[in-house]
Amino acid sequence: MAGWTRAQSSGAVEEILDRENKRMTDSLASKVTRLKSVSGGPFPTFHLHLKGLALDIDRDAEDQNRYLDSMGKDMNQWEPKVPGSSPPAILTS
Repeated sequence: MAGWTRAQSSGAVEEILDRENKRMTDSLASKVTRLKSVSGGPFPTFHLHLKGLALDIDRDAEDQNRYLDSMGKDMNQWEPKVPGSSPPAILTS
């Protein structure tokens, strides 16, 4: 909008505003097109896709936490029961 200060008449101001409005409209249209191409459709589909992705991530995190908890319980069985003793040696071939 650098031309704004140079505008001498209302016609020139209107022309500058029209150009700026068109530029901003084109920019918004471009962003909407990009969002639609990412989602493969209109906005509700995009939000459903993101929600589904978030739920998948949440389920994966819960599954991993359960797995790690069970590993911790399994490892606790190897703790020495008598002070000063050591856990059994694990033989590998």
